[in-house]
Amino acid sequence: MLKILDTLVAKKYSHTEITMPKIKSRSSVSKRFTLTGSGKVRYKQQGLRHLLTKKRKSRKRRLRHPATLSKADSGRIQNLMGKS
Repeated sequence: MLKILDTLVAKKYSHTEITMPKIKSRSSVSKRFTLTGSGKVRYKQQGLRHLLTKKRKSRKRRLRHPATLSKADSGRIQNLMGKS
């Protein structure tokens, strides 16, 4: 019985190469974070979407620039992006 199954499987997959599946990246993470050349993770800072009249000019200026993620969190984010 086992021999018959082996031959059926061999016939079914004889034309294709059996490989490991691809690792899918989380598309939501890849939209929110980017990797720099040195391997750091950058993200756009929060707080610039609404209620801007009560925030100081200097605060809004500071929030315009992307920030770098801490080393403790960057490994987890890189894993979700499919990079290791």
